[in-house]
Amino acid sequence: MIGHATEMARASRCLVSIDAARVPLLDGALDLVDGNTPGGGRTNKDYFGSGVRGANTLDRRVVQLLYDPQTSGGLLVAVTPDALSVSLAALRAAGVQAHEVGSVEPAAPVAVTLR
Repeated sequence: MIGHATEMARASRCLVSIDAARVPLLDGALDLVDGNTPGGGRTNKDYFGSGVRGANTLDRRVVQLLYDPQTSGGLLVAVTPDALSVSLAALRAAGVQAHEVGSVEPAAPVAVTLR
């Protein structure tokens, strides 16, 4: 997710703020982080980490899951605040488990903040 968010933020010249507590996780995922972090999860942290702020205040396992490359594709959609409820309803009606997990803010020295 962080990789995708960083690329969106940089391309759009904005800041993506992710509320980590609102990101849905599969049951048991946190218990598997320590023994099952793929190499891409570590390299994503190295590659994107300098553009991310706020990770120090969160459960390190949640942060590691957010860097996992298996969660980087097709997960984020940015919509205007006035289109949020309609967009969520349409996605859910199509069978997509959609969740509001953050916001887009004016550009900042970093691309992503975690809160």
